[in-house]
Amino acid sequence: MTVLLRDINSAILTEYRLHMYSSRYTSSIALLDENINTTHSYLQKHFSSISGHNNTASIHGTAMAGVLSIASLSKQKLTVFNTLDKYHQRTRKSVISALKMAIINNFKLIIFPMSIILPKASNSTQKWVSDFNDVVALAKLNNATILSSAGNDGLNLDTLHPDYIALPQMISSIITIGALGTDWRIASYSNFGKCIDYFFPGGETTSEIITTIGTDAKNIDFQFIENVPRGFIKMIGTSLATGLFAGYALTVGIGSLQRFKSANFY
Repeated sequence: MTVLLRDINSAILTEYRLHMYSSRYTSSIALLDENINTTHSYLQKHFSSISGHNNTASIHGTAMAGVLSIASLSKQKLTVFNTLDKYHQRTRKSVISALKMAIINNFKLIIFPMSIILPKASNSTQKWVSDFNDVVALAKLNNATILSSAGNDGLNLDTLHPDYIALPQMISSIITIGALGTDWRIASYSNFGKCIDYFFPGGETTSEIITTIGTDAKNIDFQFIENVPRGFIKMIGTSLATGLFAGYALTVGIGSLQRFKSANFY
């Protein structure tokens, strides 16, 4: 059975007037995640190359790759930078190291789905903020754009307690993407506020996005799809919105996506 993500997601794409595009150029995308199912047959057909630690049970990284493939008819190069340390923990050092590695390797579009809320006064938080500011400065020097997700807490970040900070959403120059559900409305689960730059389709419980997942993924709560082969799944989230936004940003440019700027939804 042949599955095309742009076809089985056509209702959502049509609602938001998102079309397929083709480019003469092959773009390289950096995705910061844990791992990816690099041998997934769908992804192999829709990317010219995929680099990263192969894990056939991968959930998040493989789902991100699927939505990245939707926007363009042209094959792109995808490289996944692991954000985990040698103990399989996501730490400040492992995250910042992955970000810097992507920038140093001359990637111009870096997708970084992450959302944490931390107490401002802690030494650990201050190190996070300092390191993020260093990354932003390095990205500017290398003309790189970093996209991050708004987070799935359903919070108004403008009213976040002043003793706390949302990272990296509140770091200037990192473009943050929230999720739209249906009818051009912010999804119920998506964080929002002035620090969110754009909103893009991320699905809703009644209208999920269908994307790829590791062919050996097990013990998950996401909904598998009737009459669709294993390796595809229904999901929602600001990470998916960020991946889909990135795909369109690559093909038409962020300047062509101004109708999705956050100010249009308040």
